[in-house]
Amino acid sequence: MAPLVVVLGWAVPLVLATLGGDLTNKYGRRGFASDFNLLIQTAVVIVLLYAQSYVDAHIRDAGCLFASSGIVDRAEYERGAAKTCRLRIAILPDVICGLVAIPLVYLWAAADLRKGIPSWQVHCLDGRGVPTIAQWWLVLIFGPLFEFLWLRWLWKISLWLWFLRRISRSKIRIAAGHPDRAGGLGFVGSVQASFGILIFAVGLLVLSDALKQIFVERLLSGNLFLEIVAFSILGPVAFLLPLLMFTRHLYAAKRLATVRWSSRITRILNATTHDRRSTDDETRLSEAVKRYRSVTQMRVVPFDMVSLWHLLAAAATPMLPLIVRGLDMPSWFQELVKSAK
Repeated sequence: MAPLVVVLGWAVPLVLATLGGDLTNKYGRRGFASDFNLLIQTAVVIVLLYAQSYVDAHIRDAGCLFASSGIVDRAEYERGAAKTCRLRIAILPDVICGLVAIPLVYLWAAADLRKGIPSWQVHCLDGRGVPTIAQWWLVLIFGPLFEFLWLRWLWKISLWLWFLRRISRSKIRIAAGHPDRAGGLGFVGSVQASFGILIFAVGLLVLSDALKQIFVERLLSGNLFLEIVAFSILGPVAFLLPLLMFTRHLYAAKRLATVRWSSRITRILNATTHDRRSTDDETRLSEAVKRYRSVTQMRVVPFDMVSLWHLLAAAATPMLPLIVRGLDMPSWFQELVKSAK
């Protein structure tokens, strides 16, 4: 699939731009050879296509654990999973995504024409922008595919969140003291971490837009600093926030288990003294202390620092070219950093 995407998204526009005399910079127009945005967008499409199997594998694993672990009622899980599966394979959502993709492509193409910046995509004639043949290829073929994939991913993410919402509103049997420190729900955080590949894809688009503003539209890089920082933080947060749906279950289980094991330790200590404590008493006390410590270390959100760092790395990695280049930080931010030292 990747070679086909490269042909549709990059090779064909390359040929059309060459035939149109727009391969290199001339006549004040930016040539195809010096435009990196289309190459980045082609890479994004490849990432989105690969992400489908990558994320689906994590979701299938989560489904197996929901069904076999006893965390939720199996009948309730099967009803929710069956409905989600029917919606996922339905044709109508794909048709709607395809229909919505067309006007979205028109909007960004019209924006390029309004800007009137001469390039291999837009020629300026009599003071107005005119799309080239290569641009028409993007608008009619590659652009709709690009937008369709994004819309389809939004639909799939919505389905997954709807499924999690349904599970969170059912009766959940939290295993307080589970080794994953999330009551047995740690695998849900792993699924959310797998969406980091989508954050990476969005980051590539942010990178593409930033490079375009710096090198084509000649905007100050300082104007992009806050945008990039906001994305690097809000991107991971957006995928972790839905996990708060399970917080009330985890908090209640942790509170009850803490009281139960604390009471058991107290009863053992009150019933015996250190000198009169038998081997069985020592074993029971050691086990109770071990369980108590594992319960107190339990998190009330089903994700760990590994999942968090995975998402943060996915958001920050596409920004490395901008970091290496050196973004100009706003003056107020520079003063804040100086005052903090």
